[in-house]
Amino acid sequence: MKRFLSLMTLSLFCVAMSANIAETEPNNDFQHAQAVEVNSPINASLGNVVNEVRDVEDWYCIELPADGSLDICTTVETSLRLGWLEFGTLIDGTFTRRIQKDMDAGGENKTVVFNIPDLAKGTYYFRVRHNQGYGGYIL
Repeated sequence: MKRFLSLMTLSLFCVAMSANIAETEPNNDFQHAQAVEVNSPINASLGNVVNEVRDVEDWYCIELPADGSLDICTTVETSLRLGWLEFGTLIDGTFTRRIQKDMDAGGENKTVVFNIPDLAKGTYYFRVRHNQGYGGYIL
């Protein structure tokens, strides 16, 4: 008898810049991570200076309702270059990176996809880092 492993694939996917959900600041550390839902795009920004401080990273958390994989997509304005997206969990109150990917679109208007396979049901955290420039992105 053959056994088949069925994995559920969840996606945070991108749509036009007029998405309804906006990033909530501050979300610059995992203690202030913004909760996101599967298939609910978020308009966000990095590289902007507010009160003489440049916004260089955004933190998010997501609750996966079942075992499976997760696709995280970003689409950026051409004036913004993203850096690494780090994905992991909290262990004893400390962020522990599981995997990372460079999300830089090279200054082009295109979507970058990060597929994270073999995830167990649970809560995960990830941060999007600024590389250069400033502007908006859709998560």
